[in-house]
Amino acid sequence: MSNRRTLIALAAVTGLLGSFATSAAQPANVADVEVVRVVVQYGDLNLDTDSGLRQLQRRLVAAAREACGQPDARNLQLANRARACVDRAMALAVAEVGNARLVQLNAGGGNALGG
Repeated sequence: MSNRRTLIALAAVTGLLGSFATSAAQPANVADVEVVRVVVQYGDLNLDTDSGLRQLQRRLVAAAREACGQPDARNLQLANRARACVDRAMALAVAEVGNARLVQLNAGGGNALGG
C-alpha cells in the first residue's frame, strides 16, 4: 500500500475564528491565519465495505473537528464558522481519498451508502 492510501493530511484554516470574536466589522489579519494539519491513517480499513467507509468517515470528522476547533455553541457566529471549516476540511479530505462511495457517504450525511 502506498502512503497516499494509508495517510491523508486533513488541513483546516484556523485563526479566523478568534479574529471574529472581537469584531465582525474588523477584517481578519492574514498573519492570524493558521493551517492545521491532522494525519488520518486508514490503511487498516477495507474501503470496499460499508463498515470500512463509515469508520473512515468517523475518523475524518473527528480530525476535522480537532483541526477546526469546537467553540462555545452559544456563540453562533463562531459555531457557524467552525461548522463551515469542518465542511471544507471534510470536502478536501474526501476528495483526497478519491473513493466515490466515500464521496456519496459524505454528501448524504453518513446515511447514503448503497450497493
